[in-house]
Amino acid sequence: MAGPKMQLLMAALLLAAITLTHTQNCGCTPDLCCGEFGYCSIRDPYCGDGCQSGPCYSWPASGGRVSVAEVVQQKFFDSIIGQADTGCKGK
Repeated sequence: MAGPKMQLLMAALLLAAITLTHTQNCGCTPDLCCGEFGYCSIRDPYCGDGCQSGPCYSWPASGGRVSVAEVVQQKFFDSIIGQADTGCKGK
């Protein structure tokens, strides 16, 4: 049977492992992507395929060529156009 020092060491190692595992589950700030393995960054491997949260993106099969209508729906556009200043050329 393990002595008290060994039990304390095992408990400390278990706590360290739990802490490291928890930090890999993101908790990123909103401007960072949570990558597939739970780390935060703004680089491609984190924001692309496997991204769990944040400003994620993935490249469409079209090679990145998508129309605005595929991304911005009319209902969304109508909800924000009213917020534009009257001098806005797009309004």
